[in-house]
Amino acid sequence: AMGIGIWKFNPNSQELIWDESMYKLFEISAQDFSGDYQAWESSLSAEAKLLAIEELRLALVGEKEFNTTFEIQTRSGQRKQIGGRGVVVRNAQNQPMMMYGINWDRTKEVEIENKLQFERTKAAHSSKLASLGELSAGVAHEINNPLAIILGSLTILDRVKNNEEKFQRRLEGIQKASQRIEKIIKGLMRFSRYDEQRERSPADLNEIIQESILLITAKLHKFNVNLEVKPFHKILILCDSIEIEQVIVNLLSNAIDAAK
Repeated sequence: AMGIGIWKFNPNSQELIWDESMYKLFEISAQDFSGDYQAWESSLSAEAKLLAIEELRLALVGEKEFNTTFEIQTRSGQRKQIGGRGVVVRNAQNQPMMMYGINWDRTKEVEIENKLQFERTKAAHSSKLASLGELSAGVAHEINNPLAIILGSLTILDRVKNNEEKFQRRLEGIQKASQRIEKIIKGLMRFSRYDEQRERSPADLNEIIQESILLITAKLHKFNVNLEVKPFHKILILCDSIEIEQVIVNLLSNAIDAAK
């Protein structure tokens, strides 16, 4: 009645036994079920197959329990998210002799989880945009400073064109100011980017901190708050660097508000 299917799997003979609920869950008849491991594997969607097979292998070798969710595709083309739990029975030599488990339909549950995750991501992005709005006026000021250097140098270039040293110095000043503006704009674009599929990757914590300070510098100057940053050895962390940057910006912004 609960739609929970019970199964038994012999890893040595590859024999797989299902109860009646399993046939209903996978939407196949007992006559069409061959009763071996390949029957289960062939029901998996192409996207889920490698992961589900690896989860089963890890459970059999004893590295983790079998507690997973995998996607199947029925003969009618319907895709289902199937929850799976299983326990492995071993002999005295710790070899797997039999595996017992249950499956149930998690499709609606997974859909709700995905919707909740989407809403959490949207809320986080809205919070980030609010922080960005607060910083935008100050960032504009940060851009004005190097822009003034560029404009000032351009007006003088014609007068110093015959003095190679002064001309080169002005060009270097324009280049540095332009790079400053580019760095600020790139930081803003990266900070404001919305991507619900972002993945974690190794990132240098020092770089994340410096990018965060770049966005908060104008606010530090506005309220005459002194920020001391002590350099430390390179630290790589597995993270979403944009989310970590947002946390640091929010902490610094709150600290400035408390100190002003």
